[in-house]
Amino acid sequence: MTATKTWDVGVSAVVVRDERVLFVRSTYGDRRGMWTLPGGYAQHDETLDQAALRELREEAGLGGEPCGIVSVRTRVTEEGGAVFVSFHIWCDGSEPVPDGYEVDAAQFFDREELLALNPVMELSRQIALAVLAAPGVELVETDIPGRSDLTYKAYTVKSLGVE
Repeated sequence: MTATKTWDVGVSAVVVRDERVLFVRSTYGDRRGMWTLPGGYAQHDETLDQAALRELREEAGLGGEPCGIVSVRTRVTEEGGAVFVSFHIWCDGSEPVPDGYEVDAAQFFDREELLALNPVMELSRQIALAVLAAPGVELVETDIPGRSDLTYKAYTVKSLGVE
């Protein structure tokens, strides 16, 4: 008998303010003490952008609006596969507040600080550096006539200068 392979879907929120990106520090598991983008697993009753907003709210006490997708990572192992999608989230000027349960710190880092940050989830660092290097380059939510609603969302390359 073979084990059933599964897929998991994770998300992160990329919040940029004054050329600095929000990171949180994990309090548990293999990632205890590690800095990473706010994020986690999507639930079956939410879209990925909703999951990113939920994780941001849970871990850093911030709300916001998704602007677009800035990264996608996929991997496969013997147990199954995984997809990880990072959303650029616009937030107001509120200060992040760590939840004290999953994360014990939440702060913004500039490019130089990100390069020196340790320990850090390397994927998070590379996503943040890419967003800082190429602001405004992302996949944006696109209306699909007859399909788009709160449960069906599509994202396509942003058209620069084309209406």
